[in-house]
Amino acid sequence: CKSNSSTYWDVLLDRGKWISAVAADDSHTNKKDMFLGWTMIKAKDLRLKTIMQALREGCFYSSSGPSIYKLDIEADLISIECTPVKEINIVANRYLGRKYKAEAGQVITKMDIILKKPKWAKIDPTYFRVEIVDQDGNRAWTNPFRWEIR
Repeated sequence: CKSNSSTYWDVLLDRGKWISAVAADDSHTNKKDMFLGWTMIKAKDLRLKTIMQALREGCFYSSSGPSIYKLDIEADLISIECTPVKEINIVANRYLGRKYKAEAGQVITKMDIILKKPKWAKIDPTYFRVEIVDQDGNRAWTNPFRWEIR
């Protein structure tokens, strides 16, 4: 069983294969294993054409629990608002990501993050994506964004 394929996804992204990822259930026999992954689509309306266009354009995020209410990316600033989570991860090429954890007994619902290449990095990053993790270990993740060094 390979319920979380994010490692494989990041390897593909690191190799320049630009793909989005959705969350979906693949339950065949057990009701307790149903409704544990879904894709939240940002579309003007619920017409099939509009939904498919939003999917093609990457206007969605996927989740197994937490919700992302707002995600703004302006130059090197990432602003996120979400349901209460214990950590926000910036996932990027190989080892260039960062993890932001809530203090013990606290949660994060809003954060501004400056995106910058670590001084010690030997490679230039090409992508990043945002992943949030709630108190129960459930995750939500964005599609990848191009990381352009300024």
